[in-house]
Amino acid sequence: MSNNLPLIAITLGDVAGIGPEVVVKALALPEVWDVCRPLVIGDARALTEARLGIPIP
Repeated sequence: MSNNLPLIAITLGDVAGIGPEVVVKALALPEVWDVCRPLVIGDARALTEARLGIPIP
């Protein structure tokens, strides 16, 4: 990952909805990391619970 890539903020949305799962699935894609440095904004516990064993770089 290059520090020259743009920093992109991503919000989790409603933590009781599908937002955290969608964010986790997006972060698991190498293509996302190839084009930006994602910064997730939201509840860390909701993001951790949404991982469901999906590896995130």
